Amino acid sequence: MALKSSRSFSLIEMLITVSILSTLIIFIFRALNTCLAASRFSQNISTACFLAEFKLWEAQLKAGSTPEDFTQGGVEDINGKEFAWSYAARKLRDSKLLKLDLKTSWKEKRRDGEYSLDFFTYLFKEPVVP
Repeated sequence: MALKSSRSFSLIEMLITVSILSTLIIFIFRALNTCLAASRFSQNISTACFLAEFKLWEAQLKAGSTPEDFTQGGVEDINGKEFAWSYAARKLRDSKLLKLDLKTSWKEKRRDGEYSLDFFTYLFKEPVVP
């Protein structure tokens, strides 16, 4: 009597295949989630840099119109996220230069922390002629 070869899969082969595929899908979704979180974090860093650039120009205009040192700060809501900012300008000894310290910060929900970017630059203290 000849034995017929079976061309179907056994139950154990199907269970192993399904478990391998489900494990791969879980890793793919976790990697995708990590990529999305990194993208959001990168977007927040870029937004903080753009805010700092805007505040730098604002401080430059203020430096030309005020005779003394100045500080300012506040919170900006950009795309539903709050970014705090502050700057302080101090006159350097016997010069027309001001040192500007600028800070932007924000909170990350997923990373449970506050992140900040600190900048400093020098401003020339002369009135800006439009």
